[in-house]
Amino acid sequence: MKKNVVLVGCGNIGSRHLQGLIKLQDKVSITIIEPQIKAQKIAQSLIHKEKIKNFPVINWFQNISEINVKSDLVIVATNSKGRFDLLSSLLDQGHKRFLVEKIVCQSKSEYMKLILKMKKYKAKSWVNTPRRYFKSYQKIKKLLSNDDLTLTVDAGNLGLGSNAIHILDLFSWFTDNYDISLNGDYLDNKILSNKRGKNFVEFSGTLIGKSKKNTFISITFHPTSNIPFTLMFVSKKTKILLNESDSKIIFNTEKEKLNFKIDYVSNITDKIISDIFKKDSCLLPSLENSFATHTELFRVFNQHLKKIQHPQSKLCPIT
Repeated sequence: MKKNVVLVGCGNIGSRHLQGLIKLQDKVSITIIEPQIKAQKIAQSLIHKEKIKNFPVINWFQNISEINVKSDLVIVATNSKGRFDLLSSLLDQGHKRFLVEKIVCQSKSEYMKLILKMKKYKAKSWVNTPRRYFKSYQKIKKLLSNDDLTLTVDAGNLGLGSNAIHILDLFSWFTDNYDISLNGDYLDNKILSNKRGKNFVEFSGTLIGKSKKNTFISITFHPTSNIPFTLMFVSKKTKILLNESDSKIIFNTEKEKLNFKIDYVSNITDKIISDIFKKDSCLLPSLENSFATHTELFRVFNQHLKKIQHPQSKLCPIT
């Protein structure tokens, strides 16, 4: 039976989800909510370049009030500002399964209210931190012991506020532990602008984390852009040095030869959705799983903003 998927937001990341969705071909019908006509046209031009035989039915609207289908899944690909209200409205409309872009919302209180409302409606939501679906990372995970892992990340100016959640979720997945305490004392004192507009900021510097299992993580994003994205995984079993920027395993102590390949959203979304439809589950963290990591990021970034700019904000301006 054909499934109904609603995609809310079809800008940069939403259009990539759409490219993945159409690979499901005639197994789905797609309803898209995107208020910007320009974004609609860009997305349409992208998908028409794909070689799809049985193109799914796609209906375009500009407001969620226009949705007239009962969905099997809603993909929410808007930015974090106002997302709590958006998800709350979608729940009130009767939608019950969600794939949500990170950062889910902008405060601990919003996140807690969202979890409670999901429970009230017996709904489920997964957070799109998609490195779990990279085949290369699945292989690396099998080589590492999860109780003594240290992960060190070094990168250029890619946006620590926007991207730390991806690395922290990778670490949580590798260690089977979401309870990570973060230290933001080594963040740079300069607050950076965010390419997504004046409602958001960015950070550089270092975040240090420790789990209750005594596993450790360090994430450093430098304010300059010409530094490759490298990750070093060290455990008793093996040591792996990876350059994500060049898709290369630089060093590996295991005898097994490893290759690395980035799997883009457009090549992953169909796999995530297929898992959800088949099992009502997927490899991604649930909303509840990702709560602790999100709230630690809210805490350290807001604490740092207060130290530098002195305002007391209830919302953390990252997306």
